[in-house]
Amino acid sequence: MSKLPVNQILCGDWVEVMKTFPSESIDLVMFSPPYWGLRDYQVEGQIGLEPTLEEYLDKLVRGCREIKRILKKTGSMYIVIGDSYTSTTTGSLGKNGWSRPHSRNQSIEARKHRNFGKIPQKCLLGIPWRLALRLIDDGWILRNDIIWYKPNHMPESVKDRLTNTYEHIFHFVKSRKYYYNLDFD
Repeated sequence: MSKLPVNQILCGDWVEVMKTFPSESIDLVMFSPPYWGLRDYQVEGQIGLEPTLEEYLDKLVRGCREIKRILKKTGSMYIVIGDSYTSTTTGSLGKNGWSRPHSRNQSIEARKHRNFGKIPQKCLLGIPWRLALRLIDDGWILRNDIIWYKPNHMPESVKDRLTNTYEHIFHFVKSRKYYYNLDFD
């Protein structure tokens, strides 16, 4: 790609599309990947339906490596990411690690016999922080954990915990000196 697209929507695999961008050519990347196991967008190879949480996190880290390549040294990356829980109907810990929450194709009987290993049922998975720590281990610098309060959040039918009314927005940079304009001039 000789010239970066401006005011265009580019469709395709996010990593493959970014590979067409020159290195250190982007000032800001802000994205919200599909959350793990929560929706099926009916797209082959989509993010979020990996069989294990580990595979989901690995895929996001690999994509963030490509973001790091195209991000300028003074650039920033923001990730909006949500969390989910283990339960008899939303996930399990199988012999190969975390298994994704049920999809429409899984039978009710199969969901009844899940094994969560050492992680108890109804446990919050901590996906945002699992991702953040992996990115730090991969060389990113975490500058902020911004809490996005959502007053018009989706209602939940749970009766034994508070409804989630927020998501994490993580601000990462690739170098200690980066552009930041607090006043938004």
